[in-house]
Order: sequence, then structure tokens, then C-alpha cells
Amino acid sequence: MIVIFVSECEKKARGKTVSILDSFAERIGRSTWKTRMTMEGLKSVKILLSKNATRHTAVACHRVAGYSSTQLMWIVGNRKKFNHRGICPTNFTTADSIGPADNDWKFLELIKIVTAISALFHDWGKSWDAFQDMLQKKDGSDYLRHEYISLSLFSAFVNSRNFKEWMSELCEASRIDKKQDQIISRAKKFFENGSLFDMLPDPISQTIGWLIVSHHLMPDPGEELQGRYPDIPSLLKSINEKHGYIKNHINDRPELNFSRGLPLGPLWKKTVSKWAGRGIELLNIIDISHEPSFLEILRPVAHMARTALVLGDHIRSSHEDSDDNKKKEKRQKKKKSDPANTLLAKSRKSDQAPPVSLDAHLAGVAREAVGICHFYPYIENNLFYVETPASIERRSPAAFGWQDKAADYIRGKIRESGHGNRGFFGVNMASTGTGKTFGNAKIMNAVQQGRLRYTLALGLRSLTLQTGDEYKQRIGLDETEMAVVIGSAAFRELHERQLEKAPSADETDTLDIYSAWKEINYTCPVLDDKLSTKLKKNKARQILYSPVLVCTIDHIMGATEGTKRGRHILPWLRMLSSDLVIDEVDDFDGDDLVAIMRLVHLAGMLGRNVMISSATIPPAVAESAFNAYRCGWELFAIMHGRSKEVLCAWIDEFRGAKVRSIQGLDTFKKEHTGFIRYRTKKLRQQPARRRAEIQDVEKGTVGNSIIDAAFRLHNRHGEEIGDKKVSFGVIRTANITPCVAISKFLLRTDSLPENTDIRVLTYHARFPMLVRHHIEAELDRVLKRTNKDTPFRQPTIQKHIKTTDRKNLIFILVATPVEEVGRDHDFDWAILEPSSIRSLIQMSGRVLRHRNGPVNEPNVIVLNRNFNALKNETVAYTRPGYECNMFKLASHEMRELLDTETIAQSVDSTLRIARPSNPSPGKKLLDLEHCHLDKFLLEGDAKDSGTVPGWNDGPWHLSNIAQRKHPFRKGRDEHDFFLIPDSENWSLKFYRKDERGEMIVHDYWITHEEVEKKEYVRLWLPVDYFQLLEEMAEKKDLTIRQVAMRYGMVSVPYYWLSDETGRYKFSPSMGLWRQDDTIDQFLG
Repeated sequence: MIVIFVSECEKKARGKTVSILDSFAERIGRSTWKTRMTMEGLKSVKILLSKNATRHTAVACHRVAGYSSTQLMWIVGNRKKFNHRGICPTNFTTADSIGPADNDWKFLELIKIVTAISALFHDWGKSWDAFQDMLQKKDGSDYLRHEYISLSLFSAFVNSRNFKEWMSELCEASRIDKKQDQIISRAKKFFENGSLFDMLPDPISQTIGWLIVSHHLMPDPGEELQGRYPDIPSLLKSINEKHGYIKNHINDRPELNFSRGLPLGPLWKKTVSKWAGRGIELLNIIDISHEPSFLEILRPVAHMARTALVLGDHIRSSHEDSDDNKKKEKRQKKKKSDPANTLLAKSRKSDQAPPVSLDAHLAGVAREAVGICHFYPYIENNLFYVETPASIERRSPAAFGWQDKAADYIRGKIRESGHGNRGFFGVNMASTGTGKTFGNAKIMNAVQQGRLRYTLALGLRSLTLQTGDEYKQRIGLDETEMAVVIGSAAFRELHERQLEKAPSADETDTLDIYSAWKEINYTCPVLDDKLSTKLKKNKARQILYSPVLVCTIDHIMGATEGTKRGRHILPWLRMLSSDLVIDEVDDFDGDDLVAIMRLVHLAGMLGRNVMISSATIPPAVAESAFNAYRCGWELFAIMHGRSKEVLCAWIDEFRGAKVRSIQGLDTFKKEHTGFIRYRTKKLRQQPARRRAEIQDVEKGTVGNSIIDAAFRLHNRHGEEIGDKKVSFGVIRTANITPCVAISKFLLRTDSLPENTDIRVLTYHARFPMLVRHHIEAELDRVLKRTNKDTPFRQPTIQKHIKTTDRKNLIFILVATPVEEVGRDHDFDWAILEPSSIRSLIQMSGRVLRHRNGPVNEPNVIVLNRNFNALKNETVAYTRPGYECNMFKLASHEMRELLDTETIAQSVDSTLRIARPSNPSPGKKLLDLEHCHLDKFLLEGDAKDSGTVPGWNDGPWHLSNIAQRKHPFRKGRDEHDFFLIPDSENWSLKFYRKDERGEMIVHDYWITHEEVEKKEYVRLWLPVDYFQLLEEMAEKKDLTIRQVAMRYGMVSVPYYWLSDETGRYKFSPSMGLWRQDDTIDQFLG
């Protein structure tokens, strides 16, 4: 194709651009180039320009389309230099106008005022003698956090007056000098005798007080608050020093003395007078006592102000440490100093460093924080986006026509209702294999009316990388338009290595997408300086600036879960600027789901669109997510003058999309039930691809029962390959210990049926990273089944078929739930240790995943009991599973807990997506699962700090109690170990990093085992750890030890480290596991 480049670059950017474009194209004008180029070459040019882009870069690329037109391909840099078609302006006119975004933020002035005043008081507590002595004399201790002292002083200043009175006093700040002693005296009294928030009588004062006390960390009230404080004032009045503000527990705490006075320098007085005046002017217009909506919008106001305050504090502190500031301070030091400047804001790094005065720090933080508020409308609407990619514009093949049908219908409904006037909440339940990932992109493009900017959040790193691959290949997004962030460079490098070995569908596609991502220079001239403290690393720039962000959900959960030290800022800004898609949302459970609902609420409160996606979303998850979004959106609607209604879309492969405008949860439930009823009917009309039966198991013979089941399934569903019959099956276990135990039993057993051989592969999460990727690469090569013969083309499979003299060869993967999600594998059959209906559906979905055709006999077998039930545990189907002390099953027999007739007909999502009409949670596993989710996600009210409704409607967002009661990734506290060959005898040992980051041996608690020679022949994929290290060392030009330190990591729970019973074992082919002799006895 013929392309034309037009440059409008300025200053140094012009030279860099000319140098790049001259290398690829002929210059046909001073700032114009033309050449013939392939699409891959054009991508390379765009990447090079993006890597070198600055605020002065502006390059448009046009493709010659036909004889009489051109098509804009992309713009790198400043889009304002061109119009939407890439045309340069010939003239400019100017006019004073208020943009739609600025006009829409009618409460932005209020956010600025509370931010500024809280910033001017936030560090008043540093004037406390104990803190100043610590800074200036470098001895002593401030046993109490300074923000709590600041709140004491602010409360003493307000002293139960309404906001007009105390703001009027701030307008004449010189009057405060005369009242210093009174303020300090009252602060001591309030500090000793009463609640500090008792002295803050109105919502404005309370909001500012909360901002002051929470600017470093959220109050930590403890469990005693449950149900006692149903509203914001009562919760705030309960806050005291024990809620996370005691730094050092000492017997004789120092008095609250302020011998140096308060930070009332001229700059502070001038700044506070300005903002108090603006406050009175605004609050004379807003009657907070007669405006119900005013109290509602204080939640978004408070959190927007807090983000600005914390970020402003970080920015100001970094500027105070800069060289320019040091020179400025030295010049000021020569002048006659104001007595107030004897108060320091922080300690000096050296004796030569100039002091940082407290009043200048306060005024500086106010200026920076208000500046952040000023940019909120820009961040919300003006960060990078992608114009509709050509692949999304193209119509999908007939088999995937539902994607276009859904996108077209949703686009029309949004235009009809007014783009942005209503919220959007989507539920995509298209079946696996119908193109849901690509469909999500088309739908979000329709929702955003051709300006693609959203975050796709997933639960697993592997699934995140796979989705990134698909977006690159199917949608055609390049590295300037999409970022994939997973949090592990080593994991990404191993994924890249796997891609290099895999045959490419397009041999011309030689662009290294991942290495390019590492070098793209995401830049935004307007924000780079303001956000410099948060954008030091390119990964941070990717998270904020990238138009399409594909990431593990952990990277954005901090927006609600980061309750201290400003950890929430970067993901919070991302949420402000982009829509949200959560893929496979029902793969989360328990505390994780509750935490995700907090994120969905925030997305609504910030005015973003949200879509959840999975084929098996239960009603409770859909209803809870909608209600969280609705509650958040209503706050946004009040703030911005929008409709409180939410456009809800239900999407699947049968009807495309159903769209309704909804305001209440009851209406959503009714519409969702109707959608599920229709979907269930259509699913039951499809040919059954998975049928299940129950296999009885007894203690002492479980192993033989599994072998019998596997042989039975092999006979039914094996494939004739020459004179051999071959099948690929999976045995799913709930945990790692039985996974390894069953693998070892299969390797050593003498009870195989006549003329039968097996090959066994163990797969779980506790392998060294390098080994796990080696296993996953083999499984992907064999089981992705791009065509019917794929498994039998693989060298390892061919070798096993040739070397066995038995008629029947069964390949068995023994795996934990890591195989259930994110692995695109296709088995002939499955044997499942039961945990939940969700795992039954997910694991069964790996059977005949890519092959069609009806199945007449069961290809899935469910064990009648799991190992916990065999141990006679009171609660058996847990971790993973939904049984708990609140929801116990009367029996643990699957024949009683499952509807055997239903699963014999078909195992599909209909088992989970519809709520039972008359549930019996003590008798049926399905009913227990639905009742558990209903209880966890839907029940509760504003008084319940640990519930989703409590977060939506209660005051708990002002503390960290919700995050502490239901943290994201609860129980995932793990320690990283590294499997490294000993330098003397090359024996394998586990190491860990000490406090200094140095490797130390930590191997005493692990017994190393090797697979016996007679068992070795049954291994599907024997693991030679040394060979893997050598291959990687040669590729990366590293030593074997360096490779092991980077790719030999395995994570273990912290509680393992305190267990010195010697029950932990390791083998390269089996991974790391905890030995359980009881399970071995059960197997026989």
C-alpha cells in the first residue's frame, strides 16, 4: 500500500521525526513523506515514532485508498494538530468557551475547596513539640501519628461552629494569630476527653476532618464497629487514636505542647483566605441543610479530594527534595526569616540541606492538590483512545454473527438515549468457543461510539497473556494502542519463548510485540509533570495512558483496596479515565468477589461503563454487580446532572443483545431472569457434548476405582491410531496433595487392565516457574487441537505411541483447579474429584472443547465423594467449594447432592446460571452454591460493614474495615523460594532472599525425591531441570545459577514455613507438595 506521512512536530521532536521517516520513506515536501509499505512495516514506523515521542511530536499517517481518496491510519503525538480526518488547519480562531466536560463538573469547585482547606490543615500536627524535637534534634519519638494531631487542632479551631462562621474567620486569617493559645488549649481538652468529630457539626467540616486524618491511611476501627454506626456522622465520631494512629506504645506519653506555635506564616494566611472566601461564596449558593442530593455527593467529593490531597502531598514532597527547590530555599534562608518558619515539615537529609518550612509545605500541597482537581475533567475525557480498528468494523463470519448483531443494537440504543446520559452495564454470557473475547471488543467499541478506551481485567497471568495475543492477532491493536501488564517479567519472558517455538499462523508477522511494549514511551504533555511522582516507571505509564489495557485484575484492585500510602492513586486514575470489562468474573469467589464489587461501585461512581463476561455467571453475581454499579452511577448522575437510569445489556450467541433502561434492582432481577430462561431453553436444544455419571469410591480402593473409570472412558472415547487406541484424559483434584498422590499411584500401580499402558503428567501451581511453563507448553502443543490430528503430530506423543507394545495407550493429566480456567485444552474425557458445581462445569468444559458432535455415552465421571468426605470432615466441599459452617450439607454423597438424571443428559452452564425455585442448601450442592452466593453478595444493609450492600449504602468507605474483613486475594500470602543447583555438587536446593536481598539456603524443611526407574517409563513428560536451565542459559547468555535465580521461583504459603514435621517433598516431575499418608491409604 502507498502511505503518506505528515509531520507537524516542533522543536527537537522535528529532528527525531525527520531522522526516522527519512529512513523509511521519500521526502516529498518539507514535512511530508511518501512510500510503498506493508502493514507490518507501518507498525514498525509507528512504534519507532512512539518510542521517541514527546509533547512536541505530531505525525499523521494516511493510506492512499483508491484513485480519489485517502484514509487516516493513525496519529502519533499531539492530536490537536490535526482534525479527526488527519487534516492540518489552515488558520486558527480563538473563543472563550466552557467545554462540555468542564460544564458537566458542577461540583468541581466544591472538590477544590475541601481539598485546599484540608491541605492547609493536613500537617498542622507536625507543629507538635514531640514531632519538631524529633526533626530538629533528631531524638525523641512522636508516639502518635501527626495526622491525628492535625485533626485535633482543626476540630479545636472549628469548635462546633457552622462552616460559614469558621470560614469567615479564615478569610481574615490574621485573627487566628490572637487565638493560637485558645486553639491549642481546646485541642488538648478535646484530645483527652472527647471525640474530635463532635466539634465538627456539618458535612463540610466533617469531610475536611476526614481528609486530614486519612491522608496517609484510612482509619482502622476494628471489629467492634459492626452494626453500631449506620451513618457517616456516627462512624466519624467513633474515630480515636486507637484506630491506627498510635505509632509507639509507651507508658509516659508526652504532653500535647506547641511551644513553637502553629504554622501561620504569611503564605499560609494568604492561601487560606483565598480558599475560605471561595468556600463561602459557593456554599451561599448551595444550601446544605435543604439539599438532600448534597449529602449524597459528599462521597465522591470526599474520595476525589482525598486522591488529589495525597497526590499533591507526594508531588510537593518530591519538589522539596529537588535541586531547584534547594537553591530556592538557600536564597530564602538569606532573607529575614518569619518566626513561623522555625517549624519544619520534615527532617533534613543532611546538615547542608536547607530546611523545609511547614507553612510553605502546606501552601505548596494545597496548590498542587488543587491543580490535580483541575485536571480531573481532562483525565476523565481526554486520555489516549483508539479510533475504531478496521478489524472491528469488518463484519464477522456467519458463525460469529451475534457479535455484530449485539454491537449494532447496543450502538443504536446508546445513541437513542444520548451517549453518556445513562450508565451502561453489560452481561456477556456467550458460550465458550463462540468468540466472546473478540465480541467484548466489538461491544465496547459500540458502547464508546468508536473511541476505544477500556481496561480488560482477568484473574490469571496466563489468561491475560493469551488475551493479549488474541487482541494483537485478531483486532490488530499494536503496541502504541494496547498494553499487557501481568506483574512478572520472568513469566512474560517464558511466554514469549513459548510463542517463539510455536508455529506462527502468519509467517510474515515478525514483529516482537512484547519487547516493543517494554520500550514504548507513553507520554501525555498535560499530565507528565503533574503526575511525575507516580509515572517514574514505564509500567505505570502503560497502566494510566494505554488506550486498551489488558491486565491481571490485581493491577486495578488497588483503586479501592489501597487504603494507605497512596497505593490507590494510579489504579484510581485509570478507573477515572477508562471503562471496565471483567472477564471470567465468576472464577472469583468469596472475599475476592466482595472486593470486586467494591471496584464495580467505584467504576459507576466515576461515570464509567462496565461489562462482566462469562458463560456461567450465577444470578447472585450479576445482580450484585449491577446493584454495586447502580449505586455508584447514581452518585455520578447527581454530581454531573445525568439520568439515574442504567442501560443494561444482556448478550449471548442466540439473540445478540437485549437492552433495557433500568433504575432498580428488582427490575434488573426480572429482566435477568427472563434472559436466563430464554438462554436455558436455547442451550438445551443444542446437542449434548458432555454427559456425566457418578463413580463410587471407598477407602483403600480409590486408586483402583479411578483406574477402572479411566479405562471405561478410554474404551468409549478413545481414537484408533493405526493399531493403537489412544485417548487423552484429565483427572481433576481439589488440591495439590491428592494430585501428587494420585500421580504417584498411577506410576507405580500393577492394576492396569490387560494390554493397557498409561502416560502420566502432573500439573499444579507449586512447580518452579521454568518447569511449569515447560509443562504448559507441552499441553498447549498437544491439546489445543487446531485440527483433528494435532496431538498425534507432536514428537513426544509419537514417541510414546511407537515405544509401547500395548493396544491401549491412555495419556492422563492429573491436575488441580489451575487447569479449569485459562487453559485452552481439549480432552477426550475427565474424572473429577468434586468441589462445586462451578468446577464441575468448568472442568467438563475442557472435554471436547474444540470438537463438535453429539455424545451418547458419559465422557465425564464424578467421584461420589472427595478426599475430605472420605476423611469424614464435617465441612468437606470447601477450599475450593462453597460449603461452610453456615451452609453445611447433610450428606457428602454426590449421588444425593447432584441430579444424576440431569448431568447424564448434559453438563453445561444451565446448571449454574438459573437460581433454583425452591432451594434446599443442605441437600443439594447446586442449591448450596446459589444460597451461599446470595448470602455473600446480596444480603445485608447499610449497617453491615462486611457486606456488599453495606459498602454500597453505608459509611464504611471512610474506613478500612471492609477491606480488612474481605480482602482481595485473602490467604494468598506467599513466600518466594528459588530452586538453585549447588555450586559444589550440583545437587538441587531451595533458597530464599533475606532482608538484604541475598540468597540463603532454606532447604531443611523439604525432602527431595526422584521418580524410580521402573516408574519413569510411565511419565508423559519427564522433567530434566538441569537441561531446562542450560537451554535457557544459552538463550539468555546467562549462567545456570542466574537462570535459576530468575526462572526457578516457586511460591509457598507462609504457614508452610512454620511446619517442621518434614511432610514437604519435592520432585522435578511432581513439583512441591505436602505429604498426607491418609490419602495414600485411601488410594490403596
